[in-house]
Amino acid sequence: MTSLYYPDVCKDCGGKCCGHHPHVMTHEKDRILALHPGVEFDPVMDGWWKMRDNCPLFDPEAGCALDMDDRPMICRVFPFSPIRCTNGWILLLDVSDCPHWTFFGTKYGEAVNLFVSLTQNTPAATHTVHKIEE
Repeated sequence: MTSLYYPDVCKDCGGKCCGHHPHVMTHEKDRILALHPGVEFDPVMDGWWKMRDNCPLFDPEAGCALDMDDRPMICRVFPFSPIRCTNGWILLLDVSDCPHWTFFGTKYGEAVNLFVSLTQNTPAATHTVHKIEE
């Protein structure tokens, strides 16, 4: 699994998850800039950046301009949001932006496994993911 994207579930919401300033890791920012040089980023914290504007790579009609394997981790685990704590990470289900949060609530274990696999060998991998008991 490379994302929590379920085309039959995701296609009808109009990209609410893409209407934010996504936070990305440095290697993801570099990959996006290689593909789309005009995207602007601001530093957030060590190794993390956010897009200056709402994601310019999303078009409501055409979808995301990035192939699934080029999308940032934050896009691939949505509607779960990784939150950094003092001793690790937790993944919270974003019920405010995803109209299908009840469906994705059943995918928590998949989201944790995906987050761990996508952050291996990155600054995010230096902390434990604390799994919330289902």
